[in-house]
Amino acid sequence: MFADSLKNTAMNPVHEHVLAAAQLFRSAAWQFSYPDVERAVLFTSKDSLDSHRALFDAVAKGRSFMVEECDALEDALVGYPPEKRAIDLRQEYTRLFITPPIRISLIGASWVKEKTLIARKKGEAYAVGQYYRSLGLVNQKPVRDPSDHLVSELDFTSYVVFAEAEAWRENDAESALEWRDLKEEFLSNHLAEFATKVSLEIQRETTSPFLLFSARMLNGLIGLSI
Repeated sequence: MFADSLKNTAMNPVHEHVLAAAQLFRSAAWQFSYPDVERAVLFTSKDSLDSHRALFDAVAKGRSFMVEECDALEDALVGYPPEKRAIDLRQEYTRLFITPPIRISLIGASWVKEKTLIARKKGEAYAVGQYYRSLGLVNQKPVRDPSDHLVSELDFTSYVVFAEAEAWRENDAESALEWRDLKEEFLSNHLAEFATKVSLEIQRETTSPFLLFSARMLNGLIGLSI
C-alpha cells in the first residue's frame, strides 16, 4: 500500500527519508478518519502492518523506530479473525471519538490554548486555517470538520512534507528548507501539543491494539519531526 510508492523514488537519501515521513503523516490522517468498513478491513490487515514497517525503516535512517509497536500489533493479529478486527476497530473508534459524551476530542481547540496571538484573538480553528489559506488549501466537500480537526492538521502536515520531499528530489535545498521551516512552525504552534495529548489520552482510554498503534505512531512521528 503506502510502501509501494517508495520503489520509484530517486536515489536521494534525504528525499527518501522525507518522503517516508510525508507518507506516514498521510497514513496518520487516514487512521484518525472515521473507519468505514473498507478502511477498517485494510488498516487491520497484516499487509497494512508490513507497509508501515517499510515506511518506519525508511524514515528512521538506521535508528530503531516503532519496532516494538509493530511487533506488538503483529502478535495481536494472531488468532484474531479479520472480520472481527474491523468490527472492533469501528466500535472502539465510535466509543472514543463520536458517541456523547465524547471521551477524546479530535479538535485542536480542546487541547491547545491560545499559543499564538491570532489564536488568542480569533480562536484556534481560525489560526490553523490561516496556514491552509496561505497555500490556497481548502477542505474538500463533503468535509465539514473545523480546520483544527486532527485529520485536517495531519493532512496539512503531510502536504507540506511532501512538498519538502519534492524539493529535495529536485535538489532545491533552499525550497526544501523553507518547507521544513513551515512544518516546524506549524507543529510548534499547533499540532505537536495537540497530537501528543491526544496520543496519551488514547493510550489511557483503550486496549484496542489498532488504536494503540495509531496513538503511538502519532506520538513517534511528532517526536521525529520537532
